[in-house]
Amino acid sequence: MKRAIAGARTEKKPLYVIEEELIGVSHAEVGAYLLSLWGLPYPVVEAVAHHHHPERVEPEHLDLVSIVYYSNLLAHEYEDQNGDQPLVHSEVDLKSMEKAGLADRLDAWRQRVSEVLNSGTPQPQGT
Repeated sequence: MKRAIAGARTEKKPLYVIEEELIGVSHAEVGAYLLSLWGLPYPVVEAVAHHHHPERVEPEHLDLVSIVYYSNLLAHEYEDQNGDQPLVHSEVDLKSMEKAGLADRLDAWRQRVSEVLNSGTPQPQGT
């Protein structure tokens, strides 16, 4: 894990990419495996397993995999205080969001997250 974290920082790549390069799987697959051993429902296991690669699952609508994936992107966007890590990491992300009907919501989500972070208190929102 120390090698993966150091590699992600040095190469400026997401941690899961470095994990996959080093050992062939990421924390997502390892976590999903553990969740399956513990008997969690398949949709939860699937969402965890594919939250970095939603293109592996063919969604018919906004499903749990997509929700976890987009939530993960939003969360990590604000980890980098310099703004070097964009919400949409690739064309795959954008195409996936368009397919789920969410691409047009990016600016609204960014603004909402920024408001919450700046206020320090989450406010209920109807959107």
